[in-house]
Amino acid sequence: MFWRLFQARCSANTGCVRQNALGALFAVASGAVTLGGVGQPGDAAPWARDPAEVFLSYSVSVDTTRDEISSGSLDPDIFQSLYSEVGLGRRLTLGVDVGGDDEDTLGAAFVRYTFTRNAAIWQVATDLGFGLREDGGEEAELFRTGFSVGRGFTRGTLDWLPFVDPRGGWFSIDSSAYIDPDGDQSLWQSEATFGVNFTDRYAAMMQLKVEEYPGSDFSVFISPSVLATVGEATTLQAGGRFGVEGSEDVGLRLGVWREF
Repeated sequence: MFWRLFQARCSANTGCVRQNALGALFAVASGAVTLGGVGQPGDAAPWARDPAEVFLSYSVSVDTTRDEISSGSLDPDIFQSLYSEVGLGRRLTLGVDVGGDDEDTLGAAFVRYTFTRNAAIWQVATDLGFGLREDGGEEAELFRTGFSVGRGFTRGTLDWLPFVDPRGGWFSIDSSAYIDPDGDQSLWQSEATFGVNFTDRYAAMMQLKVEEYPGSDFSVFISPSVLATVGEATTLQAGGRFGVEGSEDVGLRLGVWREF
């Protein structure tokens, strides 16, 4: 269960406080369900949410390595993530992003400001917030800053794509840095997404993610996915995740998006 990532493992005075803060981030994101067709791209993107509009996504990835597959000795890692946005008005959006596995958990809360109006072709935004990371029992309080840019495509603007007649799509780049002012736990990540809507209900997207964590190599991943909208505001996601630089991981990713 996802909540197990945030169970308290208290140590000397401040341990419980920091664990409870991670739990609070999870509670904020989960609470978004009680507030409310996926009209905007999923996960982080520069588009501003309308006032009181809520977006929630949950995903789980089951990863192993190429060596484990070739040897037939599988020991998969399970990574779960929860992402939520709430529109505050005046082009402000509150976001909560929590994810991790049994050993490493990163949670963040932030406020994003979109510089451009919703009608603009290109969207540009920045965000500021705070984060908490727990890695092998060690905890770090982080300052988060981010920048994102994106644009939407209407029907006819993607005619250069072969073999398909898309009804539109989107492109975005979302980058964030987590700065540890008291130690060496700073990290950064950036993700580019290109999505294509084939019909009102079916779409596909390709994501390229680069990241660098403390004590780890610079890593690059690609993640192709297919998307299917169910009902009026729920989208199901299924795809893969493949390390192409600094990682031998390969895996399966399943997710669900919901707007309210």
